[in-house]
Amino acid sequence: WKEAEADLASIGARDHESVVVNFMQSLGSLLPPRGCVGDCPDILPSSAVRDMLVLAARLKPKVVTVAEMDADLDRGPFQRRFVNALHFFSAMFDSIEAAGMGRDSAQRLLAERIVLGDMIESVVGGLDNAGLPPGYHHHRRPGSRRRLMSHESWRQSLVSSGFRPNPLSGYSLSQARILLWRFCDSFTLHEHQQGSLTLGWQSKPLFTVSSWTL
Repeated sequence: WKEAEADLASIGARDHESVVVNFMQSLGSLLPPRGCVGDCPDILPSSAVRDMLVLAARLKPKVVTVAEMDADLDRGPFQRRFVNALHFFSAMFDSIEAAGMGRDSAQRLLAERIVLGDMIESVVGGLDNAGLPPGYHHHRRPGSRRRLMSHESWRQSLVSSGFRPNPLSGYSLSQARILLWRFCDSFTLHEHQQGSLTLGWQSKPLFTVSSWTL
């Protein structure tokens, strides 16, 4: 974290400027490997996530935004994780097709192979390298293994780090709804009271964006 602290030290806002921190699917990459195949205990966000939030707070940002996939696929019995994953990824694949990427789309095939494939294997397939038998390794891009947690888990982590929900503006909400009008009615938007907005498919949460302040 010394390099990160040095980078932060080089950032300085003038009196008339404001700092905004945007965590766009980046906090999830800091979570440690799950390390279990069967029943998994509840795992809190890692010290790396807490350290990153502390560093962000040191910038005294006016706004912090967090965007992560919204899925409780990281804890509990394997059967529950498997069923939750089946519902989540089924909704994800349906929404991708409704957004205009058919099953023969090159962009869709690339996203399925590079992003969703690793996520599915992480939830229902097996362990990361740290938990595999000696001599057996996954050959994949560094950082491609991602854990997925629910928005509530991320909310608890941010609150415990001293952040407070920042209500979304009416303009932001209207722009989000306008974007969805381009697609089918199966896409849903759910506004939470804690300053967050969830994109869903037929009411199944897929992706949540939230706004925070100190």
